Amino acid sequence: MEEMVDNLRNHLYDNDSYAVVEEMEEGVSIYLDLPSEESYFYHMKLIEEFFRIYPYSIDEFLIEGDYEGCITIESEI
Repeated sequence: MEEMVDNLRNHLYDNDSYAVVEEMEEGVSIYLDLPSEESYFYHMKLIEEFFRIYPYSIDEFLIEGDYEGCITIESEI
């Protein structure tokens, strides 16, 4: 999980995101720097892109979030 968190953090930072990415016991929390509907959709797009680029299966994770500034990615395995 640590490697995935590092890769996700780098992917977001490479795309001009200043979100804070933290590893949780079963996944990842992403705290948006500018909570808004636009920022939420932008980060969800980056997360989907991340799963297309890196060797992790999006089907193995539950992705939830809100416009108030937090997106979680939790392992379903």
